[in-house]
Amino acid sequence: MITKNENYTVDIKALSHDFAGIARIDGQVVFVPFAIPQEKCNIKIVKTQKSMAFGKLINVIEPSDKRATPFCPIFYKCGGCSCQHMRYEASLEHKRQIVKDALNKIAGIDIPVLDTVRADNPLNYRNKTSMPVGLNDSKPVAGFFYPRSHRIVPVESCPIAKPEADTINRVVLEWMDKFNIAPYQEESHTGLIRHIVSRVNSKGESMCILVSRSTKIPHIDELIKLLKESLPSIVSVVINLQSERGNRILGDSGRIVYGENHIKEKLCGLEFFISPLSFFQINTAQAEKLYNTALELAGDLSKKEVLDLYCGSGTISLAAAKKARFVRGIEIVPEAIEYAKVNQIHNGIENAEFFAGQVEKLLPKWVKDGYKADVVILDPPRKGAEKSALQAIAQTGAQKIIYVSCNPATQARDIKTLQEYGYNAIKAVPVDMFCYTSGVESVVLLSKLGVGSI
Repeated sequence: MITKNENYTVDIKALSHDFAGIARIDGQVVFVPFAIPQEKCNIKIVKTQKSMAFGKLINVIEPSDKRATPFCPIFYKCGGCSCQHMRYEASLEHKRQIVKDALNKIAGIDIPVLDTVRADNPLNYRNKTSMPVGLNDSKPVAGFFYPRSHRIVPVESCPIAKPEADTINRVVLEWMDKFNIAPYQEESHTGLIRHIVSRVNSKGESMCILVSRSTKIPHIDELIKLLKESLPSIVSVVINLQSERGNRILGDSGRIVYGENHIKEKLCGLEFFISPLSFFQINTAQAEKLYNTALELAGDLSKKEVLDLYCGSGTISLAAAKKARFVRGIEIVPEAIEYAKVNQIHNGIENAEFFAGQVEKLLPKWVKDGYKADVVILDPPRKGAEKSALQAIAQTGAQKIIYVSCNPATQARDIKTLQEYGYNAIKAVPVDMFCYTSGVESVVLLSKLGVGSI
């Protein structure tokens, strides 16, 4: 029987989906963060449950050849990254296995899963960062939460974020300290600044979003001046109102206090307007590879009607419209649809149309009225798609479905349902959108039974 607070020597046999090493002690599974398969390690048991236990890595006795030295000094404290202790190539191999295991164990299928599409540069890729703000020795700090806690690890420089985000964080914290702007206190629901959110495009143009308990923030003009002095590429400063308790980051409203209400970014030969609340893939270079992969799997679209579900501000819709006869997009967030329409006009695309609404409500109405599609592309939230939406997708008669997901588990669950509605999964392509984290984007091609794989 495993005893809490006891030390053990274990052999790591596998990796979990979140990159924790897996060992066994007396037949019981033990999860060990930062351990790698084929390693012998000393661990301390920190938590026991009926069917599993959790260990803390004390030291590695026999290291794996896949082990690497983390490049971030706070990697072992910060909950942002999960696999800097592994060679990049090894993390790509495991992400492919995550997708393969989900499809096999949840959907019950064994299809080709291609090698994970790697990033040319896995560092400084995040075009959006959100850092909670708190107090440390009476000084305002920003960073990430310690794993499984609400304690902040102060971050001065994040190696996977755009450098401009570091500058924005530093300037905001100095301004808060100078003018006694109080950080938000979760327990008492007091203070002002809750998060610092930065958006940075590939040219270095930046948007600073202050998430606050009130839109009335003193000395905001001084902050704007300091940001412009330290970061001449700043194009927007926004106060976002989030006055509710809880861990939701962005509120639904706010006001522009400097510059534009958007930044622009180029993707797949198009230029997109990105608002404070817009969804946009956090890794621009990998997003282009992701969308190109999806469109390659879709094949020749020249005479096809394409339906893009959960379309956001129209990124993949408009990329598809360059190749397709016509594209329709559906998204639940009205502001995202407004920006999709703006992006459509800005890029001179006429063969697309966007609709605000819930996919699971709007699409069934369309198919009831006789709507048909040739190709369906869907990129739902992490929770996946509702069964009513999947049924409606099948009723469009689409020959191909391109399912894009950041959650291989819910994707596999939905693919199992789509198989019941007459579709075969053909192949999957993982994409490393979230380098050095446990996240992986997965693109799966499904074909209508009797139509073939292309």
